[in-house]
Amino acid sequence: MFDVLPIDAVPSDVALSPELAEARAEAQQSFRRLEQSQERDSVLSALGRIGKASLKQKVRHRARLVTNSLPQKLPEITTILDMAVDGRNHLVHGSPTKLPSQSLDSIMYLLTDTLEFIFGASDLVESGWEITEWDSRASTSHPFGRYLKTYIGILAHFKSVLRSAGGAA
Repeated sequence: MFDVLPIDAVPSDVALSPELAEARAEAQQSFRRLEQSQERDSVLSALGRIGKASLKQKVRHRARLVTNSLPQKLPEITTILDMAVDGRNHLVHGSPTKLPSQSLDSIMYLLTDTLEFIFGASDLVESGWEITEWDSRASTSHPFGRYLKTYIGILAHFKSVLRSAGGAA
């Protein structure tokens, strides 16, 4: 979902230094001369993304819209979000992850809930939603209210899984 957000909803592209822009252009020219293959196209795609916001940067950018409004409410959420993106990349691309598969499986619901909360809440906050006022009276009958009211437990469970898997907590 974060990959299809409009340009004004994600971090700006990074201006490349002239040297980096030139190196990218030279590499693109070199790879375009090669016979078409998945590997060649993959490298060209990666070169085209240089200077563009990564998925992790997009997610963190959207999270700041929520955490700036609720600074004390969501400690260490960036750690959970980073693990969610790493888990997604592992499942989609086979990228390495810091957690063994069984540990990742045991917190997949938590990672998914966190991404869904940030995606939806950031959109609402950006649209003028007064999340702090809403939070003061929110109940657990709404998914966002349930997420906020149980976040400290979510964080504790997340850290417990990280510790038991041998990761930092």
